[in-house]
Amino acid sequence: MYDDIVYILKNKAPVIEPDINVWKHWYASKTKERIVNRAVLDNGVTILTIFLCDNLSRRKGRPEFFGTSIWRGGMSVPVGYWETWEEAATGHNCFVDIAREWDFRNERVDDNTK
Repeated sequence: MYDDIVYILKNKAPVIEPDINVWKHWYASKTKERIVNRAVLDNGVTILTIFLCDNLSRRKGRPEFFGTSIWRGGMSVPVGYWETWEEAATGHNCFVDIAREWDFRNERVDDNTK
């Protein structure tokens, strides 16, 4: 028996899908539809905002169905979670604006081997 509650998108809104097999099919076939936005910047940063198919804040109050991560050099950092598609799109654009200002030419790398 499958214990977790999973969601699909209908008109960009999360809806509980009680049938795990229906969810698996939806998840596998709707890859592009789960992406709210993706931005690849000149400084090597990618910002990706997606529908998570789950509510990450089950016990924290406000639902978190969408997430934004910042990617660079094969590493990612989650930076924001959102309840609605619209909030996720707005949050994504804010992180794009922030990341555009980052200058990685003068990155400091701590060398603890000395």
